[in-house]
Amino acid sequence: MSFRGGGGRGGRGGGGGFNRGGGGGFNRGGRGGFGGRGGGRGGFNRQQDYGPPEYVVGLGEFMHPCEDDIVCRCTTEESKVPYFNAPVYLENKEQIGKVDEIFGNLRDFYFSVKLSENMKASSFKKLQKTPQSFFPYRGSSRAPQERRAPPEEAEVVVEVAAEEVDVEVASVEVGVEEGEEGALVEAEEVEEEALEEAGVEDSEEEEEVVEEVAASEEEDKDSAETDLNIPHQWKITLCSHRDHRFVKYHGVESSNKESTFSLARIKASTTAPLLISLLLHFTGERKTMDTAGKVITCKAAVAWEAGKPLSIEEVEVAPPKAHEVRIKIHSTAVCHTDAYTLSGADPEGLFPVILGHEGAGTVESVGEGVTNFKPGDVVIPLYVPQCGECKFCKNPKTNLCQKIRITQGQGLMPDKTSRFTCKGKQVFHFMGTSTFSEYTVVADISLAKVDEKAPMDKVCLLGCGISTGYGAVLNTAKVESGSTCAVFGLGAVGLAVVMGCKAVGASRIIGIDINPEKFEVAKQFGVTECVNPKDHSKPIQEVLVEMTDGGLDYTFECIGNVGIMRAALEACHKGWGTSVIIGVAGAGQEISTRPFQLVTGRTWKGTAFGGWKSVESVPKLVNDYMSKKLKVDEFVTHTLPFAQINEAFDLMHHGKSLRAVLNL
Repeated sequence: MSFRGGGGRGGRGGGGGFNRGGGGGFNRGGRGGFGGRGGGRGGFNRQQDYGPPEYVVGLGEFMHPCEDDIVCRCTTEESKVPYFNAPVYLENKEQIGKVDEIFGNLRDFYFSVKLSENMKASSFKKLQKTPQSFFPYRGSSRAPQERRAPPEEAEVVVEVAAEEVDVEVASVEVGVEEGEEGALVEAEEVEEEALEEAGVEDSEEEEEVVEEVAASEEEDKDSAETDLNIPHQWKITLCSHRDHRFVKYHGVESSNKESTFSLARIKASTTAPLLISLLLHFTGERKTMDTAGKVITCKAAVAWEAGKPLSIEEVEVAPPKAHEVRIKIHSTAVCHTDAYTLSGADPEGLFPVILGHEGAGTVESVGEGVTNFKPGDVVIPLYVPQCGECKFCKNPKTNLCQKIRITQGQGLMPDKTSRFTCKGKQVFHFMGTSTFSEYTVVADISLAKVDEKAPMDKVCLLGCGISTGYGAVLNTAKVESGSTCAVFGLGAVGLAVVMGCKAVGASRIIGIDINPEKFEVAKQFGVTECVNPKDHSKPIQEVLVEMTDGGLDYTFECIGNVGIMRAALEACHKGWGTSVIIGVAGAGQEISTRPFQLVTGRTWKGTAFGGWKSVESVPKLVNDYMSKKLKVDEFVTHTLPFAQINEAFDLMHHGKSLRAVLNL
């Protein structure tokens, strides 16, 4: 594996990597490598200097242990993405099939899976035990080892120590102890700029060191010892810079404490995963420096009118005002509530609008007075806010905060204006979230900060469907162990209800749906019996009463059909049965039943967001998912690029998906 580069400007010749042309960074020429030949053209769009990025945002994170399994090699096209080469660890061979899911949506990015002896994780175990061989200090005369499979060593030359150059640089995250002196590292692409700013002439010095290392066959036995910890895990972060996307790596120690280190510079060519070799330009500290306080232009799916497909448009997203937060959405899912509003049946539906309310992302910037969030926080937008101050928030019987309810229903921010414009027109917000946009602005009371390690393409579902169904069981109905339950509608919300019923120990969980193709999946979630109303001549409530010796303890309507709502109530047991309405009916529709059903002890309830007090509860739900107490992955049946959002709606309408997740 070698880094590719090119020739330089100002008469500087290109360098070589391991027998390949090298050098060429941001408007710079390359230097000679180990036995390399002269380079060609400049790197990263030849000699054009892109300078610091306008912004860099995280797109998601994945944790992989360094164990003896398959390693994948990432490569990029020099003219498209700042180049780097580093292996990616997968936990097991079966994960090869998930490569597309993890990296497949990157634009201008080439990813290939290589299976070979010299790409096994065990190749690096020796290096983990002898970290000083990973980072020989300047002055050591380490010779590069002959390439074999697996490689015995990684050849690294660390050329400048902290005390030698007084340069303020941002942190690049690697597996070393904070404050360590000597083996200071930075991405190769910015080393020269940092040194030039410090007034250090380094080109001759660098070539001298490289030649010395290349010429020597013996290891310097007296080189300084280090306390570097080679990480046992690597955090892989998908990032975005302008129109480019790339992967950022950093190590996590076995204690799970992530090490951060101020780095100076690196010159390296290795297959070892420790060599992150990413530009300082792309570190997280700079991701908001050019966008905070400014209007951001980005892509969003705009619903111009009811009943029409969404249109991917360039929209302008204004900066957050007081007590508002602007978020970079990384992943969002399509929910029936979005389709409900798009259909025109929603009495609060407004157009044009940016829909979406199941999403996850990172904070880009915050408005005045925001104290609970900072740029880079991983967050989930909440369509049910929690201010903690209104009488609803202070009452333990409800989760329906009313602080911004009026303006949210008007498709506006609390100051009665919108942060979205498109083609010169105001675009409305949706449910206070509008996650069908690369950037959105929400009230700071409509946001939950969650575990930064949580995969955003999964936990985005906790913004609505899963939380709603699961909470309807635990919070609204308060189902007891041994109870009998029936769930009407076996979509994502219905299956979340099933999951909740199973979690509390319900003895019977009957799933009702007119699509028998859903039954097998429903049983995997915990349904004990499945009923198709089309298979019976009697009304479904009569069928269920006969099946359960008088009716069920709890029923849940997850469809939004007023006729089914009545059937669910009448399927409850006289004297104590409770029916919970979760589905949202169309505008103007009314429910009805014989009053005697209620007089004889049945209870009719409704729930919004499963009764969870959102800001305090969503982080706990994420933690439950991370500790495998809550299913989420099983709900994701399709993962699509944002441009295919209308296809995601089609999958939902045809009953072919539980949740389709869109990666932005």
